[in-house]
Amino acid sequence: TGRNIEIINEQPAAGGPFVGAQYNQILQIFGGDPSTGNVVQDEVRSSNGDFSNNESDNYVLTLDWAAGEFDVKSITAISKFKYDEFCDCDFTGTDVFGAALQESYEQVSQEIRISSPLGGKFDYITGLYYQSSDHDYNDQIVVNSSSVLIPVVNALAPGFGDLLSNTEARRQARVDSDVLSAFAQFNFNVSDTVTIQAGGRITKDERDGFRTLSITSGGGAPLPAPQVPAALVYAQVFGISSTNLEALGPQGAFFIGELGQLPVRGNRDESQFSPELKAIFDFGDDSLMYLSWSEGAKSGSFDFRANNRSFFPTMEESFEFEDEEASNIELGAKTVLLDGRMELNAALFFTEFDDLQISIFDGTLGFNVGNAASAEVQGLELDWRWAATDNLMVRGGIAFTDFEFTDFENGQCFFGATPNTDLDGDGTPELCSYTGNSNQLVSDVQGNLTFDYRRPVGSNLEFASTLDLFYTSEYDASATFDPALVQDAYSLINLRLAIGAADGGWQVALLGKNLGDEKVLTFGGDTPLAGSTFGAKSNYAFFTPGTTYTLQGLFRF
Repeated sequence: TGRNIEIINEQPAAGGPFVGAQYNQILQIFGGDPSTGNVVQDEVRSSNGDFSNNESDNYVLTLDWAAGEFDVKSITAISKFKYDEFCDCDFTGTDVFGAALQESYEQVSQEIRISSPLGGKFDYITGLYYQSSDHDYNDQIVVNSSSVLIPVVNALAPGFGDLLSNTEARRQARVDSDVLSAFAQFNFNVSDTVTIQAGGRITKDERDGFRTLSITSGGGAPLPAPQVPAALVYAQVFGISSTNLEALGPQGAFFIGELGQLPVRGNRDESQFSPELKAIFDFGDDSLMYLSWSEGAKSGSFDFRANNRSFFPTMEESFEFEDEEASNIELGAKTVLLDGRMELNAALFFTEFDDLQISIFDGTLGFNVGNAASAEVQGLELDWRWAATDNLMVRGGIAFTDFEFTDFENGQCFFGATPNTDLDGDGTPELCSYTGNSNQLVSDVQGNLTFDYRRPVGSNLEFASTLDLFYTSEYDASATFDPALVQDAYSLINLRLAIGAADGGWQVALLGKNLGDEKVLTFGGDTPLAGSTFGAKSNYAFFTPGTTYTLQGLFRF
């Protein structure tokens, strides 16, 4: 029920009005729920309620026909989704604030593809693709009249907390886009064993974006006159810019200068070319090798959810993020060994990223999407399948990955870190350099090994078992490389035991997952407001479940 989020790693505030108190203790001083005191990993979530109602529709029409010796394919698709969510996004059992979110997306696409005859010295596939989409996003940061923020802010600045009572920060954003691309792949069969593939895609991407945010009373009504200054408190406490600030004189102008001005609009008209070149060496039934080079891009767009301009000079520059570009070289092989009883595949790769797109917590309440300068990834991947006996199949894979940010000077610092990058040149470092770091969630080594065993039991039954082993080395679970949120290396063991009819008509199975009862940290960050507003270190974290058991039944009729 709700999200699997827990609060951990709380430390006393080192200074300020709450010195010596942990974040959960500060909240309880002002009437916070006692469940807020649970700040250890124990698979218990304290919450004021979360829900997520989602609806999606997808329609695809595919037409294939022959035009002489050529094959023609048309793919027409319509995709829609929308959701309505509420997130208790302070992640504690105390009523601090909530976030309501509504999003809708509609996309129509059309592809036409022509394939030439196969079997000769030369063949090809070529086509056109068009896509049009409308993306609408709304959210509301909700401060109820029962929020603990009201007495907390009143204690720091008498009367200012009352301005927050029953108010919302209501955001609206929209991006409309049109994409047109032409693509082709040409295969040159140089000989019976050598094929050269050359291809590419030209893409034209047009986007229009808009975002605004206003402070209102609950439900979206205008603020009553006594609460008009609430926008100043949202700016000070949450780091949120709003359209209300413009009418609030010098104080409003100060926060506009600090946080950026709304509404904000932007438009993009970009073209990209993504080439690919591959050589394939086919040595018959037992082995194949390939060498490929390719370049690609992920389109830039507009940031829906940022609360402020971050480190950018203006809101317009913060609103837009650029295309991400990548160049990749890969050498691979696919082989059959042991008279057909084993398949072994290998791939060695090097990828270089420019303007890598990232989303980073702003240290207070929001996330900013932007571009890290550059990164390099290289690695080796192996996977295999081996029929060890007539009854036993062994499958597995291992990946060695080396990820390095070669230039990443605009990283958001975790609470307590010392900034060491001065991007705006004012002499005061405000960001952290992550040049030389790996990326979040990247393990240097990751592998899996599976044993599938089947054998007859009597004349009509079959016993089946599957043992899965998984290993990963340590990784950073936070986007800000907080050392308190590093997941150590771990292993997982899963086992499935089954008995059923030899003809597959029925089966009963017992499945045990994570038999070692590992509690794995998958993502984490600074608890919203804990450090930025109250000066106390605290982390929220997502953990996977421990050991689970499942009884499965199957009957075919």
